[in-house]
Amino acid sequence: MLDIFKNERRFLIFLFLFALAIRVVFISFPIIAQDALEVKHDAATHNMAAMRVVEGKEDTAPRTGYYLFLAIIYFLFGHNLYAARFAQAILGALTCLIIYFIGREVFSKKAGIIAGLISAMYPYFLYYTGMLLSETLAVFLLSLATLLIVKYIKSLSFPPAKSVAQASSLWAGKTALLVGVFLGLATIIKPIVFGFPVFLLIGMILLSRKKTKAVFHFLGILAIFFLTLSPWVIRNSLVTKKVCILPYAGLITSVATNPNYKYRFSEPEKLEEWQESHLEKDKIRAKKKGAIFLPLSYIRNNPKEFFSGLWFKFKEFWRPAPHRTGAHWSVRNFILGWLSAGLISILGLLGMIFSYRSWRLTLIPILLVVYFTVAYSLTIGLPRYRLPIMPIMILFASYGLYSILSQIPMSRILTHFTQVGK
Repeated sequence: MLDIFKNERRFLIFLFLFALAIRVVFISFPIIAQDALEVKHDAATHNMAAMRVVEGKEDTAPRTGYYLFLAIIYFLFGHNLYAARFAQAILGALTCLIIYFIGREVFSKKAGIIAGLISAMYPYFLYYTGMLLSETLAVFLLSLATLLIVKYIKSLSFPPAKSVAQASSLWAGKTALLVGVFLGLATIIKPIVFGFPVFLLIGMILLSRKKTKAVFHFLGILAIFFLTLSPWVIRNSLVTKKVCILPYAGLITSVATNPNYKYRFSEPEKLEEWQESHLEKDKIRAKKKGAIFLPLSYIRNNPKEFFSGLWFKFKEFWRPAPHRTGAHWSVRNFILGWLSAGLISILGLLGMIFSYRSWRLTLIPILLVVYFTVAYSLTIGLPRYRLPIMPIMILFASYGLYSILSQIPMSRILTHFTQVGK
């Protein structure tokens, strides 16, 4: 059995099948998945929108791209919810392989193995495999973009020998363009990714030995990013009869400027009452001034309320377990949340600290974590929105765990376990 971990090819096959098997078991038995298989709220909206596409009915609402993913599944297999979940199980298993490759590129094969295995068993990845929500697809696309970014950064930070410099430069350029494609696709699924290229530019300039080439490559990434995004912007703009880059911008703006957002658990009626009374008004103001001016005006006039809400949403975004007054609260979920997301967040922070010597390769993944944290703290801080950056946290947690274990005597089993492809 331990021979699997010594041969990379065998390990990758094992990891994929192991991750897929766990996910298939999870989505196949309601007694295990429980409410993860329920189709309600956002899941119901995605499901109905996908069915409208399959049935050829007109859809007049601005949307993210996830429902098209569902529509393709329904077109091929009929309105089969299990087929959609099985497709997400495959994406989840592939994501585990991508996380292994990121770990191998950034740290070592040992860290990649640990990260891949943790990802295969991570409870929140399993949970959202069963839900008709965009998280699983977003995690896959953003993980793939992260892997391409890391490979590109390695070509900038560690230039090859002169004999292969020209070929390497061409390869780096192609990789940069692929980064634009997958960041664009990730934005279609999760519009919050839209602002990340700014952080990417900062990272590329800091890391590149040739700043001009980095800026040139970034412009290529940006061009492909907008080219990938453009069909969806055109679709949403035609539907709404106005330029619509980010769906639900009005709702997000209204929530972001809602002083009662912090009561969404203790006194949810306050949140709903404020939302209903201000949403239409905000839409009118946003149409006149642009949605971006609403939060700026709110911050200027209500700084104390703004920072109070910012802190609340930051805590919600990083909350490892369901809120005590929330719908998903249970002692089991509380313990499971802290033993998984809580422990990974702590170990991930330690891993970031321990990996300071590899800062050239870890900077942009860390910037992605920072960006998501800031973006959702400014808008809608929900724990499930943290999922697309959890592969990065698992990666750092794996490195942090390995760094801690390397300081104590390890058993022969652990030594064999971490010896892959010597």
